[in-house]
Amino acid sequence: MILLQVQGQPDLFNVSSDTVEGDVIHALCCVESTMEPLMTWRVDTSIFYKIKQKASVQTISDYKYCDMVDLTSHRVYNDKSLICEVQNGLHLSVSSSLNVSYEPTVTASVDSAIMCSKVTCILREFTDALVICTGEGNPRPNVVLESPLRRIDLPEWNSTFIGNVSEFTVKRHVWIANITRNHYGLYKCRASNGVGNVVYDAVLLNITFDTTVKMLTSPSNMFTSNGSFIVECASYSNPLAEMSLQKVINGEWATLRSSTVPESKTRFTAIWKFTFDEIIDAHEGRYRCKAYNGIGRPATSNPTILSPVQRKYNTYTF
Repeated sequence: MILLQVQGQPDLFNVSSDTVEGDVIHALCCVESTMEPLMTWRVDTSIFYKIKQKASVQTISDYKYCDMVDLTSHRVYNDKSLICEVQNGLHLSVSSSLNVSYEPTVTASVDSAIMCSKVTCILREFTDALVICTGEGNPRPNVVLESPLRRIDLPEWNSTFIGNVSEFTVKRHVWIANITRNHYGLYKCRASNGVGNVVYDAVLLNITFDTTVKMLTSPSNMFTSNGSFIVECASYSNPLAEMSLQKVINGEWATLRSSTVPESKTRFTAIWKFTFDEIIDAHEGRYRCKAYNGIGRPATSNPTILSPVQRKYNTYTF
C-alpha cells in the first residue's frame, strides 16, 4: 500500500511503491481539513481518478478525510509519480515515485547478414557476423548466449558489452570473424531478471558456401540387380545444388540429364541417381557430374570412363 499524507505542507510517509507488473497498488491519501476537499489522483499529468468525499477509512483516526484508489501496475508507470492533489481552499499535493518490476523479453538478431527472416539469417562463408542479444526488463536482465558449438556466457568468448539502450534495456554481442560452415546452427539468447520466467529467442545462422562434387559410380558398380545402368553423383554445398550428368559427345561435354531433387539428402550432402533402363551403344564413353548452387563457379567431378554395354554382356550375368 502507498500511504500519502496531506496536512498543511505535503508530507510522504510509510511508502512502499515497488511492485510487480499486474499487481494492484492500493493508494491511500488523507488530509486534515475544515472543509470537504476535492481529491484528484494523477500519474504525472494524466488524471485517472477524481472524487469528492468524506473519510472512508476509519483506521486513520488523525485525519478527517481520506481516499483510496486501486491502480493496476504497468511498466509504462516506471519513472513516473503517483500524485494525490487536494483542493480545500489551498491547492496541496503529495506524490510517490513508481517502480514496476516486470519479466524480461529478449531478441536475437544478426548484423552483416545477406538476408534475415524472423528466425533465419543467411551469411556467406568467410565473411564476418555480429550476433546480438537485446534484453529488456526491470530489473535490467542478465543475458546469456548459447551457441551450437558451446555455451557462451557473455561477455566471454570474444564478446563485447555494447551498452544500455535505456534504464531497462541491455545489448550484448558476439563478433564472429571469418565465419565458416562449422558455425552453422541455432544461436539462442536467454534473459532472466528474477521476475517471471526465463525467456529465450533464437536465430539460425545459415552459412552458404560453394559446391564440391564427386561421382560415386565406378566401372564395377554401375548396375542394379535388374540390369539398369545407374550413375550416382554426390554434392556437398549450401544451398542445395542443381546436379547434371554430362558425357563427352563429339569431343565436347554435353548434358544428358539434370535434376534439382536428390535421391537423398543430409544437411549439406546430397546424392543423385541417374538411371538408364535401356542400355545402348551410345552409353559407352567418358562421364562426369556437374553441380552448381549459385555461389562461386560450377564444380565438376573427375571424368570417369564407363562401358555399360561391354560390362553388361562380358562381365555380368542377369
